Amino acid sequence: MGKQKNYTTEIQYGELMILEIDESTADMYYHFIGYGNDNNGEKMSIYSKEAYETRKSEKDTPAWSLAALLNLLPKEYHVDSQKKHIHDDFFLEITVNPDKEEWIVQYITKDHKHIDIKYNGKHLIDAVYKMVKRLLRDGVYL
Repeated sequence: MGKQKNYTTEIQYGELMILEIDESTADMYYHFIGYGNDNNGEKMSIYSKEAYETRKSEKDTPAWSLAALLNLLPKEYHVDSQKKHIHDDFFLEITVNPDKEEWIVQYITKDHKHIDIKYNGKHLIDAVYKMVKRLLRDGVYL
């Protein structure tokens, strides 16, 4: 499956902020440390929330580790939808498909007959991130 990513990107931060995620749930921060030699790009370091407290800057950007994103996901929820003809409890399931070298994050019934939401990703954090975005869009409090 290759080397896995460990935290969200600055672009993903922006997308989560548009969806009004609680910024206090971030457990990492990108810390601005200057500009590159050609002044084309900013140089950033990543710090844990605890280490960040001693280095605060107005150019810093929150980030979420895989663990922080996983902690946001409800382990189960109930769907009662006339439109979908679904009245059931759905449980979080995380699996890997070794043939496609991808992670699968989904909410599924105990009998595995119905899937409510499903996302795939080469990196587990990307599939979890997509799920967090979907739940935020659907108005689920995380």
